[in-house]
Amino acid sequence: MMSLLFHTVLSILFFTASSISDEVSEERILTDAAISVIPDGKLKIFIAPARPLSISRILSSSSIQIQFLDGEDPNYFLFTSINKSSVIENYKLNMHFLGWLYRFQIWKSSRINPFSNIYVGISCSKPYLVWLDEKLVDFGLLTSLFVGILLFCFATAISRSEFTYYILCSIVGFLLPLILLLFFIFRRLPLKTATAAFYVGGTGTFLYFLHSWGLPTLKLLLNYSNLIIAYLVVMSALSCAVVYRYVIPVHPKTVQLVGHFFSIVGIFVMFMSCQEVIFGSIFVVFVIFGKYMFIKKVHILNQKLLWNQPAPISFLSESEYINQGRIETARNLENLRAFARSPDFDTWHILGRLENTQRFISFVNGESDGIHESSFASNGHIRSRFVEFSSSLNSSAMTQSPVRFEASHFSSSDTSDSD
Repeated sequence: MMSLLFHTVLSILFFTASSISDEVSEERILTDAAISVIPDGKLKIFIAPARPLSISRILSSSSIQIQFLDGEDPNYFLFTSINKSSVIENYKLNMHFLGWLYRFQIWKSSRINPFSNIYVGISCSKPYLVWLDEKLVDFGLLTSLFVGILLFCFATAISRSEFTYYILCSIVGFLLPLILLLFFIFRRLPLKTATAAFYVGGTGTFLYFLHSWGLPTLKLLLNYSNLIIAYLVVMSALSCAVVYRYVIPVHPKTVQLVGHFFSIVGIFVMFMSCQEVIFGSIFVVFVIFGKYMFIKKVHILNQKLLWNQPAPISFLSESEYINQGRIETARNLENLRAFARSPDFDTWHILGRLENTQRFISFVNGESDGIHESSFASNGHIRSRFVEFSSSLNSSAMTQSPVRFEASHFSSSDTSDSD
């Protein structure tokens, strides 16, 4: 009994293998020269040879190009894999019920990895030309790589820009009504029916409805482009109004989180721009090292070089020092007078702590009280302080600004003397 069952299984496997071999043609090498193919009911298998790994090919790309000679065939099948058995298995799946999934354009992606031997299976009912399109530098990958570098290196500046939040909220404003519409539609569906459809079809059911209902709806909307533009303008205006009133963050940790988000997005875009994992990993590590180590080292080195050093500070002479002190004192007294006249001034609290209230009131009213003039009536005290401080200058004090120089040596005793 067991031997009979064993022979039956072997015969079934042999019959299946022979039937598949009859339906599969011999392998052919794909090049940049077009190959003319006339369908004969068999699966045509081609090989896209691997290219050597090199730095010059870090942004290269390869894709399968198909041109139909007698009108486009919307029901053709394209299978790509690194294993020939996987291509044949997908072709067998096409012969069964689930084969309609491969009719979607998402399964007909012609882009392949240029650094691996790729088996390409094509099943078609019309004559066609097929060739391998290779690009040493793919400008799409180059653009995405450049965008990723910008997002990562300038993530902090982008997170601090208000324009960033206007763009993000505008995108959310475009998608939010559609998400809410789908939410209410699924909320109205019977739970048992929706659950049964998910368990029976799963992702295939979703793709089927997306293809049969979503794509015609998209084409219908594209025919009414004016309505789409009006919708985008209105939602952009509403989103910008919401951002202007509520959304722009002010907390530094929130801004840091947004910056980290853009850094992660930039790293992901850079990694996906490279065809090979090792190239993407090395490039990401190099950019991270360059941002956090190399740029800081260059900045410190430039500060030490002569052409990037700050301009030397010119110290004031004795007369310039006295004149500058008079100007700064007058300016600060005017600021004090303006603050005392403003609504933010706590009148009763301040006046209650003053000894000479009448003099302060006269000062606020703009009467000439000679406060700053009396401070500079006698130059002997100021000259002695100037000479005393000049003699105590050291190398660290040489870097101080003139304003700090004056502010640090006008003590309360000077003001009391003037009073």
